[in-house]
Amino acid sequence: MLKSMLKKVGFMTLAIPMLLVGMVTGASAEDPSEFDLNKTVIYECIAPLTNFEMPVNIKVPEIDFDKLQPNQSFTVYNAIAEVTLPDNPVVSTLRGFPYYANAISGDVTSFKIYSDNIASMIDVASTPIPIPVTPIPASGDLTFTVPQSGGISVGPFIAGPNGVVTITAGEINTTINPIGGLPLPINVTCTPKDIGDNAVLITIPIE
Repeated sequence: MLKSMLKKVGFMTLAIPMLLVGMVTGASAEDPSEFDLNKTVIYECIAPLTNFEMPVNIKVPEIDFDKLQPNQSFTVYNAIAEVTLPDNPVVSTLRGFPYYANAISGDVTSFKIYSDNIASMIDVASTPIPIPVTPIPASGDLTFTVPQSGGISVGPFIAGPNGVVTITAGEINTTINPIGGLPLPINVTCTPKDIGDNAVLITIPIE
């Protein structure tokens, strides 16, 4: 099984990917070895009142191939994303002026995943993915999982004739809905902090 692993994280007045290359079963596991893909991508996010960095942990419990045949079609199944909104400046802004919210919900409206070799892009949130209703803590960061249950299929992609296929996380657009205070939707746009290793989710050889 292919074991690709983690890196860093970041997010703003709420943006989530929500999506991502491969994600699945909803709950986070304590043992990273339970996942064939367990990678944290750090995003830089822009929102109406502030900019911020947000960590998005992308997980896939099982990838049933560790290499591809030339020109093979392939899909990654059951992907999930754990998104952490930082207390400062995002969560503190939501719980205070001007929102005074006690929870959030929303939608991930775009989450782009890229494949090279034969270049292609799939938007796994072309049908918006709900952000579950999540209470805002009295202090500290806020973490939620998308999708709340089940997982997302990412693909199909096509391998090239030779070399390797690299799958990378791309841009995320999100609408956050504060609950319990000012009901003003917050539109957030996020991009990976670095286009290099930070955004790489998995590399698969073609043999």
